[in-house]
Amino acid sequence: MPRRVPGYELLHLLTMAQMVQRLPGPANVLVVGAGTGQEVLRLAQARPDWRFTATDVSADMLALARQNFVEAGIAARVRMHVGALDALDVGQGYDAALMILVAHFVPHDGRKQALFEAIAHRLKPGAPLLLADLMAAADGWERPAHKHACMTLGLSEEAADAVLKGFESDFHSLDETELKAVLARSGFSAPAAYFRALGFAAYATTRASGHAEDEPVRLDSAQEAV
Repeated sequence: MPRRVPGYELLHLLTMAQMVQRLPGPANVLVVGAGTGQEVLRLAQARPDWRFTATDVSADMLALARQNFVEAGIAARVRMHVGALDALDVGQGYDAALMILVAHFVPHDGRKQALFEAIAHRLKPGAPLLLADLMAAADGWERPAHKHACMTLGLSEEAADAVLKGFESDFHSLDETELKAVLARSGFSAPAAYFRALGFAAYATTRASGHAEDEPVRLDSAQEAV
């Protein structure tokens, strides 16, 4: 992954910094698309007073995550959920949610919107959501530059070409206007970027809490059409 996502380690470092600053006390964190649990491992080490719910549609990935949690001595602090997020009970609500390099795999045909709505439904009012995705290319140079960066990081030209081909066939990337619209319709505030590296970007947003600064942003006519 670090050779396919330029700035991968910096992305995780900045995500952890954002989370630690936003949640100064004990917290219950929802991790969507947890995979093998790398984000949970990093955050659990930084904050021993946090608990986590790790979700993923892949039982195999979560089985690997569970093994990693046991080896790290944090298994007692992590709840596991295999399957769709809308099958996860809401409970008392989560203090924060994390979704790193996940939503770009979800088609923009109503399923991406439903995913963000499911996250919002499980967050406490005012709780932050931190997300990172491959965004739509800003211009015609961005993807070729990405290929060059991947090769500089150690991929062969053939492997770097395969990365770009995968972007076209397997990813459902939004531009920032589309992302802002999806978040607004889901009950989130306007996103603030905290990381960018070629096509990859990370954003922080919050679930609406009833305060003016946390209300979903109003869409202009162009955004309503997204």
